[in-house]
Amino acid sequence: MLKALIKKELAMLLTVYTFDSRKGRPRSTGAAIVFALLFLFIFALIFMLFYSLAQGLSAPLTEQGLEWLYFSLMGLLTIMVGVIGSVFTTYSILYKAKDNELLLSMPIPPAYILFARMLTVFIMNIVCCALVWVPAIVVHGSTGLPLVFQILLLFILTLLVTVLTCFLGWVIALVAGRLNNKTFATVAVSLILVGGYYYFYFKIDRMIKYVIANGAEVASSIKGWGFPAWQLGLASTGSVLSLIGFSLAVIALFILTYAILSKTLIGLLTAKRAGKKAVYREKREKLAGADSALLRKELKRFVSSSTYLLNSGFGMLMMAAAAAALLIKADTVYAAAEKVLGAMGNLGIIPVAAAAAVCLITSADNISAPSVSLEGRQIWILQTMPVDAARVLKAKKRLHVLLNGVPAILLTAALGFVLRAKIYEILLMLCVVGAFIWLHGAFGLMMNLLKPNLEWTSEAVPIKQGMPVMFSMFGGWVVAGAILVTGLLLSSFMQPWMLLAVHAVILTVLALLVEGWLSKKGSEIFSHITV
Repeated sequence: MLKALIKKELAMLLTVYTFDSRKGRPRSTGAAIVFALLFLFIFALIFMLFYSLAQGLSAPLTEQGLEWLYFSLMGLLTIMVGVIGSVFTTYSILYKAKDNELLLSMPIPPAYILFARMLTVFIMNIVCCALVWVPAIVVHGSTGLPLVFQILLLFILTLLVTVLTCFLGWVIALVAGRLNNKTFATVAVSLILVGGYYYFYFKIDRMIKYVIANGAEVASSIKGWGFPAWQLGLASTGSVLSLIGFSLAVIALFILTYAILSKTLIGLLTAKRAGKKAVYREKREKLAGADSALLRKELKRFVSSSTYLLNSGFGMLMMAAAAAALLIKADTVYAAAEKVLGAMGNLGIIPVAAAAAVCLITSADNISAPSVSLEGRQIWILQTMPVDAARVLKAKKRLHVLLNGVPAILLTAALGFVLRAKIYEILLMLCVVGAFIWLHGAFGLMMNLLKPNLEWTSEAVPIKQGMPVMFSMFGGWVVAGAILVTGLLLSSFMQPWMLLAVHAVILTVLALLVEGWLSKKGSEIFSHITV
C-alpha cells in the first residue's frame, strides 16, 4: 500500500512536465522536452549565481584556515534557500491536495499518506538544496573523505530543510484554519519572505566583505550561538564525529516531526474552517450605475485572489515603497543620478529618464492582461447581462489604470522633487506616466481578447503563464526603453520639457488607437468568445 502511494505521488510530481494544465491534457513528447529544458536553463542560471557567491568566500576563508566556516555559511544559505523556496509548496502538498478526502476515506493509515507526501517534499527539496550546496562543493574542490562527507551532507541538509518546511507548513495549516481572509494573510506572508530575500540580496556584497575581513570574529560567534552550524562545517572538512552528531540530530528531528504530523494530520485535514456566520441585517442599498457595479466586480475579483494580487500588483507596492525611500535618501539619489547621467553628458535628460523608470516599474503590473481569461467558463454571465461589452471592457481597463495610477503619481512626484525637476517638468512627467498606464492597460486587454484562455484548471495559468501577460509586460518594457533611448538621442537639440511633451502626445495617440479597437473590434470579440 505504501509503495502504491509513493508511486502515485512521484507520478504527480512529474505531471508539471508531462501534463498541460492550460489545455487539460498530456503534453506531447516534444513539448515535455522543451518544458524540461526550460527548467534546466533556469536552474543553470541559479546555479551560476551561487557558484559566483561561493567563489567570493572560498579562497579568502581557506587562506585564513577557516574552511569549516565557509561550509557553515554555505550550509546556512542552503537551508534558507530551501525553506523559502518550498515552504508554501510543502503546505500545498501536505494539506491542500485535492485527493485528501478520497485517501482518508480509504483504509490507509494516515502515517502512510504523510510519509509518501514527505518523500515528495524531500525530492523537491533536494533540487533547491543542490542549487546552493553543489556549487559550494565544486568551488572548494575537496577530495577524498571530505568530498564524500560533503555529498552525504547534501541529503542530510535536505532532510533538515524537509523538517523545517513540514513544520512551517503545519503552522500555516493551523493558522489558515482560523483565518477568515486567507488571501491577505497569504499576500502578507509572501511579501515578508520576498522582502527578506531582497534585503539579503542587496546586503550580500557587504556581508561577504565583512566575513572576509572579520573571519576570526565571525567564526568565534558561530562557535558560540551556532553550534549546529559549526558542526556542519567541521563535518564538511572531514570530521567523523561531527558528521555522526549532526546527522543523528537531524534524523531525530525528522522522526519527532513525522510523529507529531502523523498524529495531527486527520485533525487538520478535517477541521472545520473558520468563517463568519451570515447574519441578515436590513439596510438600504445605494443605487449604482452599471460602470460602478462592473468596476466593483473587477476589484473584488482582484483582491480575492492572492495569486492575482502578488503577480499583477507587486509593482504597486514597489512604487509606494520606492516613493518613501526616495524621500528618505533624496540627496544620495540625486548625487547618483547626477554622476551617471553627467558622465554620459546628458544631465538634462533626468526628467525623461525618471518618467521612463516609472513606466518600466508599472510594466510589471498586468492587471488587465489576464482579466478576460479569468472569467473562465463563467464568461457567459457577462455576455448575457444587459450591459454593452464595451462597458465590461472599460471596467477591466479602468481597474488597471486606477490601481497603477495612484502609486505611479506618488512615485513620479517624489522623483521629480528628489531630482529637482521644475514644476512644469513634473507635470509633463505625470502626463507621460499617465498616458503610458492608459496605453499599457488597453494593450494588455487587447492582447487578452486576441489570445483568450477560458479552459484553465488553475487561475495561475492565465495570470503567470498566459501569452497576453507576457506580451503586455515585454511590450511595456519596450515602450519604456524607447522613451529613454529617444530621449538620449534627441536631448542634444530638444529641451527636456519638449521631449516629455512629445512622448506624452505619442503615447496618448497610441492609447486612443487601441481604445478605438477595443470599443469596436474588441467588443465584438468579447461578445462572441466561447469556451
